[in-house]
Amino acid sequence: MPLGQSPTFCTEAFFDFPELSELLELGLAQRDYQILRLTEIGIERSDTIGSWLFSEQVSQLMETY
Repeated sequence: MPLGQSPTFCTEAFFDFPELSELLELGLAQRDYQILRLTEIGIERSDTIGSWLFSEQVSQLMETY
């Protein structure tokens, strides 16, 4: 996942998703310059990590589906 400013949304990933820092702190991801990659442990938990980053609107839509 590129971490620099998004050309589409013109925002910083760590600003929009402060949770990304927690992934680094917990050893679930590694940062290599502008790339964030899940570690082996992070990949094992990727389903949980993915849903953790859903917006409230997306979570509500998924609950009603």
